[in-house]
Amino acid sequence: MPEDVSDARSLMLTRGCFGRSMDTVMNLPPPDTPPDSEPPKPEAGLPKPSTPAPDTEPALGPSSSSPTERTGTYRAGSEAQPSTSAKAKPEASEEKPSDGGTLNSEAIVSQISDAAMFPIRGKGWPLLTPAVVIVVLMTVVGWVPLIGWIISLTIGCYLSAYLYRSIDVSMRSGITPPDWPDLSKLVSDVVLPGLRLMFAMFVSSIPAILLSWMDGEPKTRGLTSGEVIGMAAFAMYFPMAALAVVGRPGWGVALPQEVIPAIQRCLPDYFVIAGGVFVAEFAMKFLQSAFGWVSFLGVALGTLVYFYLMLVNARLMGLMYSKHRKDLDW
Repeated sequence: MPEDVSDARSLMLTRGCFGRSMDTVMNLPPPDTPPDSEPPKPEAGLPKPSTPAPDTEPALGPSSSSPTERTGTYRAGSEAQPSTSAKAKPEASEEKPSDGGTLNSEAIVSQISDAAMFPIRGKGWPLLTPAVVIVVLMTVVGWVPLIGWIISLTIGCYLSAYLYRSIDVSMRSGITPPDWPDLSKLVSDVVLPGLRLMFAMFVSSIPAILLSWMDGEPKTRGLTSGEVIGMAAFAMYFPMAALAVVGRPGWGVALPQEVIPAIQRCLPDYFVIAGGVFVAEFAMKFLQSAFGWVSFLGVALGTLVYFYLMLVNARLMGLMYSKHRKDLDW
């Protein structure tokens, strides 16, 4: 073999880094190199356009040839995206129920319509018939000095015990009025529940009692300003005091330090019940004064209407309690 040819072949063994242009210049065939020592295929042409630029590769992860690492990087990004939307959705759902401290007129009308039917729902009509007899009896014996007052107080305790049971049923999501208290269980069904609710009524009536003593206006057939303010104070305080003595143990739950914070936690829905109690108070006072020429009829009718409206308010109390159960935390 000629010497120049052997020199050319020696040169070809070390020319791999010079590219194919050297072959063209030298006009020599490529060497017979084994497959495993063959240079990578990208040597044949330019890099593919899809190959990422060196300055952008670190943002994608350590190695683009590792699917596991790329999947992990993608999942980390995909998890961050849903977490943002997941936080935004509950915030939007939490803002809707609160209504920004406003009242829903449609919901109020629906609740009042439901509560108005509560006293006559189920066995309501047969249950209201004894109420008429009891109210008339209480009105008649109330004119008898001392003994009549004791009997009237006893009958009032019995009616209060029934109102107590009605509030309790409503707080337990009942939709029909309860049965009358069992006289065979006089202490547990009549005396204790009736006295607890009457205690709440007494605490709620303290502003009205004080205003009646301080009111210097002459008594007329209509209502004085002191009576109207006293009824408003009673209507604002009594519903929560009644819920407290029914739903919580003890007697101190009806005092202002317990009732006023509970009222604040239930605003503005509480105004609906306070308005209902004020209507009941006003209706009783109005009927009692409007039938002044027949005092017996005015007192009996006013008391009966008051009892019916307070049963309606008992249902409203239960509905409000069901809505604000977590706020009250009783």
